[in-house]
Amino acid sequence: MTTLRAEIRHDHGTRAAYSLRRSGRLPAVLYGEGGDTVSLSLDRHEFENLLRHHERVFDLEYDGGKQQVLVHEVQFDHLGDQLLHVDLIRASRGKKVEVSVPLDFVGHPKGTPKGEFVKNLQEVEISATPRSIPEAIVVHVHDLDVGDVLHVSDLEMPEGVECLADPETVVCGIHARAEVEETAEGEEGEAVSTESAEPEVIGKGKGGEDEPAEGE
Repeated sequence: MTTLRAEIRHDHGTRAAYSLRRSGRLPAVLYGEGGDTVSLSLDRHEFENLLRHHERVFDLEYDGGKQQVLVHEVQFDHLGDQLLHVDLIRASRGKKVEVSVPLDFVGHPKGTPKGEFVKNLQEVEISATPRSIPEAIVVHVHDLDVGDVLHVSDLEMPEGVECLADPETVVCGIHARAEVEETAEGEEGEAVSTESAEPEVIGKGKGGEDEPAEGE
């Protein structure tokens, strides 16, 4: 398991966080498991490398000790490019934690030539031990036709992973394209035809914030 070293952070606020990031450090906060909330800083390059390899659980060394932690939330700037802040939670070995994991939609729905593929969820809340947390939950959509929907209850969870979302929540589906024509008589007797716009594709996305998270 990867080990990152952290430093205790005593200065807080927007200016302190900005200076920290300019020096190549990343503001972080550690909490959970009944312990105190601790303000830390991480080497930004090391943490970016951790994310690049999809590692969410790692050992954290700070203040003379080592603690297994879980990446709970990562905050980016409004462009989604620059890391601003990270929330870490203590993760005892073998004890389940509750986290959100992304959905990975695989396949090309067969109903898309006639309908619109709509994603209602981008992630789901799960309960699992730190080592059992998957990078993503795979959703196979190849067989979806117009009018078909997938619910949370249709998702296949890896062994040892429990989905906490409402089983009846719609994950995705194929909606028929709306083509409504209204014909009206114009002032000069000409037929006026209008077409409604295609249905809006609703999806949940992630976005960062400009301001550092509370606790910096």
